[in-house]
Amino acid sequence: MLPWLQSMVQPCLTCEPCRADGRDRRRDEEELTKLRRRKRKPFVPRLPENARHQVELVFSPLAGMQGLLGYHSSVLIDGEEYYFTPSGIRCYPKLSSHKRTSDVERIHVGESQLGGTILLDVLSKHFQPRTYDLLRKNCNNFTARWLGDSDEAERFDAAWQGWQRALRKAQAQPDEPPPELPMGKKGQIPAVCLPCELPVPPGLFEVPWYYDERWHQRSSSAKLISSAAFLAASCLWHCMPRLRRYREIHPSERPKFAAALGRIVGRLLPQHGVLCVEKPYLDGFVEGLAETVKADFILLAVNGGDAPLTLPQQQHIAALPGLQACFAMNLHCSCDARFAPLPIGLPQHADGLHRGNLRAAGEAEAAIARCISGAAPWHLRDGRLLVTPMQASRLRSRYVERLTQPEFAALVRVVKTRLSFEAFLQLLAEHRAVLSPPGRGHDCYRTWQALAVGTAPLVVEDPLFDQRLYSSAGLQTIPAPEQLTPESLSLLLQQLSPPAAQRVQMEPLRVIGALVVLAGALAGAKMESEGRVTIMAALCIEPASSSKLKRLAAERIVQGERPPRNPAPSGHDKPVEPKVQDHITSSSFDTVFILLRKLRRVCGSFAKRWEQKRPFDCGLWLLTGQRLESRLRSVESLGLAAEAVKLVQILTGGRYAPNEKAASYDHEATVAALTEIRQLLSKELGKHIPPGSLL
Repeated sequence: MLPWLQSMVQPCLTCEPCRADGRDRRRDEEELTKLRRRKRKPFVPRLPENARHQVELVFSPLAGMQGLLGYHSSVLIDGEEYYFTPSGIRCYPKLSSHKRTSDVERIHVGESQLGGTILLDVLSKHFQPRTYDLLRKNCNNFTARWLGDSDEAERFDAAWQGWQRALRKAQAQPDEPPPELPMGKKGQIPAVCLPCELPVPPGLFEVPWYYDERWHQRSSSAKLISSAAFLAASCLWHCMPRLRRYREIHPSERPKFAAALGRIVGRLLPQHGVLCVEKPYLDGFVEGLAETVKADFILLAVNGGDAPLTLPQQQHIAALPGLQACFAMNLHCSCDARFAPLPIGLPQHADGLHRGNLRAAGEAEAAIARCISGAAPWHLRDGRLLVTPMQASRLRSRYVERLTQPEFAALVRVVKTRLSFEAFLQLLAEHRAVLSPPGRGHDCYRTWQALAVGTAPLVVEDPLFDQRLYSSAGLQTIPAPEQLTPESLSLLLQQLSPPAAQRVQMEPLRVIGALVVLAGALAGAKMESEGRVTIMAALCIEPASSSKLKRLAAERIVQGERPPRNPAPSGHDKPVEPKVQDHITSSSFDTVFILLRKLRRVCGSFAKRWEQKRPFDCGLWLLTGQRLESRLRSVESLGLAAEAVKLVQILTGGRYAPNEKAASYDHEATVAALTEIRQLLSKELGKHIPPGSLL
């Protein structure tokens, strides 16, 4: 087993960049030489007044062992990567030091007025070449720092959970041939973001069927609700087809494609997750997902050409194992408390493929911001009801016919001229209220566009649909056309109050719960059934658990409790296939648990010395005043303990030796020096920077 472990670990424990296949080594050496020859001023240059740099943290588990050995981390500044290696601080124009796998994660930390040049100037003094040490001074000292107190127990718990997820994932993959589906055209770009083959049906356009990282960064930075924002904030977004491309698949082939997609998603779903699926895929997707899913999840049903989520479809979805809640656009009234309505938000399908005149959510945010900045206050707006240009439907035609009668002339303004998107928003912002009847569905974009610019939409009540979406958002309903009179409309307009714009404005999209709650879908609602908490907590992709529970779980692990050698199938579990047992054996787990028990005994006294210390991160502390989350453990968090039981010697094949040049490295002194530099920079900027704040 040791040669197998060494073959995995040795290429990863030096924090060197992972080289792509066929890449020219000489060209890389020339690029490194050019980077090292850059002449930089010894201290901090004068800061431009309005420069803001995007700071990101990138991390990946060492050796692909689910964080058991720690993490490699680096800092991205405007897309340029900085990290520490045996040759010193390295700077690359793009992300290059992490393996190209799905385990690499990127976290947006914030903005900083300090750029990469300042980072190199300040930290080069503390991170000189040839001072790298695997345990005492490595890449994580440059970006991260071990925390202390009970964090070792949390790290053991997180690592063991990762191993369990990997084992369950391996057990759930039977030796079956891939689904037989019609492949795309010859020129189509295949999806390469997953270790498995995603189904690719024939399409009308020569574009990839699945989104890439650039789309995800753009959509996840949105602050207004849309289908794209919901999808980007969900897990496994890279497994879902591009929005609205279901129209290119023949209805008879759509369930077959969706079922194959559901089986793949069920196998890849982590321990907790939120899935976002377009409604036209639901029938086949639910069937495929039910065959392989083993984790608890939240389901978001979006889009679908205004088609409702009917009661029979809800019953089909409710039978899914592990379903905790389902939020759907245009939701019919349900008897199941797990179902709730979801707002459609802003139009998102300006992808050059369908209805190109509609603007994407990102462009809409900028237009809405410009519109709000020039909009008049509520009390100075036009008090008449605005009737905008809209696609004809039976209900809309009845309202337009009624409101164009002479008796409504003083109360209504009807605009029939087609407008650009920004002109349409400006028209909305001129009025206090706008008529927003449904088209073919129940919800419509105009409702949320009006709320975004501070205009109150008058919606129509339909007993067939779930009304909690509108009632929780505080929206007013307008009577039916036959019951509408000048007196009733005048009274309704007088009773209107300014809508709360924050109901549709979002925080950064890190959890689905923020989207749902702040959108007004289920404000303050709770899931009262057993074991569930508020909607905000229930929809978190990674629900937080207390450190006490993590400590207890870790203690159970290191005290010798482990899974049986041949786990019997229970529930949805399947027996381990012989092909998997060749690589994941009980003897492997025996060795791991022996090492964990030894490490735990040594770490008990080692952690006490750091019990009262809460050190910070070098690179991130200098740039943003932020520190890493506790689950990012670095190998030096077990430094002396790992060396005491010869774990590093075993995994590196005896090649590790302590670096004498790293023995004098004092992380506390480095952090203190960086704090002084931050104060000097704050004086240069003319403002005080408290600890932990952005610079």
